[in-house]
Amino acid sequence: MDIAILVIVLLDILLSYHKLKATKVLPVATLSRTIKAALLVKNYIIRQLIIVCLIGNAFWPEVPLWLKLDLPMAIKTTGLILALSALALRQWAYSELKENWSHLIACPDKLILSGPYRFVRHPIYSSYLLMAIAGVLATGSVTLLLLGVIFFALDNLRAREEEKILSDKFGDQYRLYALNTGRYFPLLRSPIID
Repeated sequence: MDIAILVIVLLDILLSYHKLKATKVLPVATLSRTIKAALLVKNYIIRQLIIVCLIGNAFWPEVPLWLKLDLPMAIKTTGLILALSALALRQWAYSELKENWSHLIACPDKLILSGPYRFVRHPIYSSYLLMAIAGVLATGSVTLLLLGVIFFALDNLRAREEEKILSDKFGDQYRLYALNTGRYFPLLRSPIID
C-alpha cells in the first residue's frame, strides 16, 4: 500500500512538472518577504521532506521516524482512492486554467469561473489537502500528517495573497465570486445573487 501511494505521488509530481514546462510566463505579483519565505519553505523543504517520508514509508517501514499507525486495509484503500481523486481534481483545475496557471503568484489575464472553479476558489490547493489526507490514510504515518499540515498552512498563506491580487485586479466580479464559492471546499448554502 505504501508503494502504491508513492507511485501516485510520483505520478502527480511528473504531471505537475510537465504542466510547469508547458506554461507561459505571466507577470509576477510583488510579494512580501513573508510570503516569499513561506513559498520557499513549502516548495523546497516541506515538499522534499514529504517525498522522503513517502519513500521511507515504502522501503524502510520499520524506521521509527515515520511514526506509523497500524490502520485497517479499508482505511488504506480509502487513502489510495482519495489520492487518485486528488490527482484527478488537480488535472481538471490545470485544464481549466490553461495559460493562466503559474507556479508563481502571478497576475492572470482573466478570472476562471468554470470547471472546479465553479465550486471552489482554489481547487489545486484543495487537491493538495486531499493528497495529504490520502497519504496519511494510505500509510498511517503521523510524520506525513505533520508535514501535510505545515504544507497546507503555507498554501493557505499563498491562497490569501492570491485572493488579494485577484480582488484588486477583478474588483466586484471577484468579490461576488468569493461570496458564492468556498476557498477550498464547496459552500453548503445557496449562492448569493446580485
